[in-house]
Amino acid sequence: MAAGAHQYELTASGWRKSPRGVETRVLDQMRQALEGVALLPAGEEHGRRSFAFTPKATILDPAQTTLFTGRLETDAGSGFPLAMVYGDQSGRKLWRMEFSRFNRAGKVWVPFVPDQTLNVSPSRRLSSSGWSQAVRVLRGRLGQFGVEHRVRRRGNRLEVSLTEALNPAQSDLLFSVGRVELWEAEWTARDSVGQGGCIAVVGGDVAQTARLRRLIATNGQIAAKTDESLPVRPELIVTAAGIRAGALVVLLVDGVAVGAAWAEADGQLRFAGLGRCSLDGTLAAVANNPVLPVEFRAVP
Repeated sequence: MAAGAHQYELTASGWRKSPRGVETRVLDQMRQALEGVALLPAGEEHGRRSFAFTPKATILDPAQTTLFTGRLETDAGSGFPLAMVYGDQSGRKLWRMEFSRFNRAGKVWVPFVPDQTLNVSPSRRLSSSGWSQAVRVLRGRLGQFGVEHRVRRRGNRLEVSLTEALNPAQSDLLFSVGRVELWEAEWTARDSVGQGGCIAVVGGDVAQTARLRRLIATNGQIAAKTDESLPVRPELIVTAAGIRAGALVVLLVDGVAVGAAWAEADGQLRFAGLGRCSLDGTLAAVANNPVLPVEFRAVP
């Protein structure tokens, strides 16, 4: 069994996941066997049209020292492939694949084999409803981040199993409270006073200080996505109601100003330079989901 970049083998101790090999890339095997060969009509019966061919059987005979013969069957009406088989004269080497249920919805069950299991504990005591909220929010964040997961409560901690391992920066952000805020602001001198609003140091750079004037939106009111069309300069694209074209907007995560951007004519914001972790989809997953009731931290 295979899905994406991995294949799965059932062993005595359970499912084992490994990088996908050529043996599970069956469509590639089919294309390889048919590449550059002649298909010779071999008759039609019961709506199935047959073709004979001499395959390139490198999957069964890498040295190509054996003569193989093959047959391809297609639907006489649509031309869709129905079956392909090839083998040697002895019958000891045989390759076969069949197709069916075209244009019908189906589902393939893929085993859940975690690459990483994290135990995380809340920074303070939670009520029953708080635990339920935490599980719901984490499932939403991890789902949007695109990693298969299982989140279970185990006493006073959560057990989070993942099919792809998170790096420490990703874990810190995904398990943080995750309050994301957009503030309309203006650049100002760091020591300026008496003009109202709070002063924020943007991106940890003391040369970039902004006065926060108006809260525009927070979690639940923000739509965020990552644009990686330019890998050397990924951007976080953010939209929300109430953004004025041409306004300077500061992005805060849990009270820390991580970036600033000028609103485009359509009110869209493009934040760059937030750090690779924030722009790999992690921050978008946090912004598009509710906040956690408390921060969660890894425990042994």
